[in-house]
Amino acid sequence: MSCDLYILSHVIHDWDEEHLDILLKKVYQAICPGGALLVLEKVLNEMKDGPLGTLIFDLGMLISAGGRERTVIEYTNLFKKHGFVDIKIQLMPETHQRDVILAMKPMECSHDN
Repeated sequence: MSCDLYILSHVIHDWDEEHLDILLKKVYQAICPGGALLVLEKVLNEMKDGPLGTLIFDLGMLISAGGRERTVIEYTNLFKKHGFVDIKIQLMPETHQRDVILAMKPMECSHDN
């Protein structure tokens, strides 16, 4: 089933790289050209020393699921690796729960996912 928008909330940080590659490949294939992936996750700063709540989530994901929190650059590279473009990340420090990431699937796909 193809859709214009898929939403993943607190899912990406649960997975190690191998399983995340499988998940994002399937999501990318399912999104219609020109559609988008909306991701709700907390984002680490580039020095990976904050914010504190995100560091606590990071430790929890590592211990419980083998996953981790990521920085803006890491999220951008992750989604580009899977063919997404025009990746926008809106940090929302006042929420303490999630930041917003929007990644678009190109109208014409040349990615081999």
